[in-house]
Amino acid sequence: MTLQEQFNMMKGLLIPAKYRFATMKDLKVDTKLSRLPAGIQEQVLAKMRANQLNGYAFFAPAGFSKTTFSYALYERAIAANLIACGTSSAG
Repeated sequence: MTLQEQFNMMKGLLIPAKYRFATMKDLKVDTKLSRLPAGIQEQVLAKMRANQLNGYAFFAPAGFSKTTFSYALYERAIAANLIACGTSSAG
C-alpha cells in the first residue's frame, strides 16, 4: 500500500466526513461558517500554516472554528507521521 493510500485510509477512519474538507492547504477565511471575525481567522490561519506541527489549544464559544482548525492540524499531523514512518521503514 502506498503512503497516499495509507493516508487516505487513515483520514477516512479518523476524521469525520463533515471535517474532511479542512486541510492546511485549503482552509480559507469563512465568515458564513464561522463566527470568528475574518481578521482573527486570517491571523490564526497564518500562525497555523507557519507552525503546522506545533501544539495548539483553542478556547472560544461554539461556532468559532475550533474543531475545524483542530481537524486541519490533525490531518497535517497524520500526513507527517506517515511520511516519517514510511521513510524510516524504507531503509
